[in-house]
Amino acid sequence: MQRWSVGESVITRVPDQNFELVVRQDEATTSVLLSQASWLAPQFLTADGRLRLGTSALAIDTPGARVVVDPWLAFDDPDRRAPEARARIERLLASLSDAGFEPESVDVVVNTHIDGVGANTRPADDGAEVPTFPNARYVIASEEIAALQAGRLPGAEPLEVLCAEGLVEEPDERVAGDVRVEPGPGHSPGHHVVRVEADGGGALIVGHLFLHPAQVFAPDPRAGLDEDTALAAETRRVLLTRAAEEKTLVIGPLWASPGAGTVVPSGDPGRWRLELAG
Repeated sequence: MQRWSVGESVITRVPDQNFELVVRQDEATTSVLLSQASWLAPQFLTADGRLRLGTSALAIDTPGARVVVDPWLAFDDPDRRAPEARARIERLLASLSDAGFEPESVDVVVNTHIDGVGANTRPADDGAEVPTFPNARYVIASEEIAALQAGRLPGAEPLEVLCAEGLVEEPDERVAGDVRVEPGPGHSPGHHVVRVEADGGGALIVGHLFLHPAQVFAPDPRAGLDEDTALAAETRRVLLTRAAEEKTLVIGPLWASPGAGTVVPSGDPGRWRLELAG
């Protein structure tokens, strides 16, 4: 696990230690990344140019509250009720407890968007999905909930139990303590990013707006990754420009370990690089 102190808050990255995904790129992209973004290797890029991905939850101790962001979104098991799937969720929650975040102690769960279920809910003994964090309010944008209830997010249906129990709240800028949300549009209809405020730049959790640090190097539109490719690319550019100016710690829930870094200009217009966070 990685931990970062940001002002009065502490952010802990809790990865799925048993998960790693490598994704092959087209030949042109591979050539560019290997030659112009060598800083991606070996943490985020294999020697033959495949992208390394991970999955994590971000646990934040902030004054007055305990917050979990994007609890292992995406890469859900096909059958969540299967013994191996239930064992995986229990293992992930045990990792969260090891980080000092017992599920019952969490006050707020922020989902930057809906991409599968992750550990927002878990299967009970009778197979029904129940809220994983029973004392928490769940912050999810209304656009995401509307897409869920309209059936446009297949596989995410278990999240409807959160709505049925009245646990879902609309993002309202200030979440708790030094944690707030702000729009990060383009990847999905209601995608938000999470900012932890502090003197000196603070931290920014980018959700799935940046699926991989290669998008720090090249935030340009890429078909198939975002619902609105042009808007997502413009949002990435704005966030990267500000992050570089303010020396913000940028954290990607799907990034391989260490999962974070500070953004600096690469020397080429519209290109940045990541200086890894320890």
